[in-house]
Amino acid sequence: DIDILVPDITKASALAALGNLWNIQPEEMAAFGDGGNDLEMLQFVGHGYAMSNAIPSIKAIADQVIDSNE
Repeated sequence: DIDILVPDITKASALAALGNLWNIQPEEMAAFGDGGNDLEMLQFVGHGYAMSNAIPSIKAIADQVIDSNE
């Protein structure tokens, strides 16, 4: 797989834009992640979940580690 990274555009910035559009606060949001490109998103939302097969840095910042996505 490949990630295309654009400066200042992250999953968190996308959630912020959607939250503004739909009047949803970050603390009302939940997100699930397993890789480095999920870091900002999991920090942004009120409820961040890491998959059990996630990289260690994602598990470290998640509110909870849940089952694998494999």
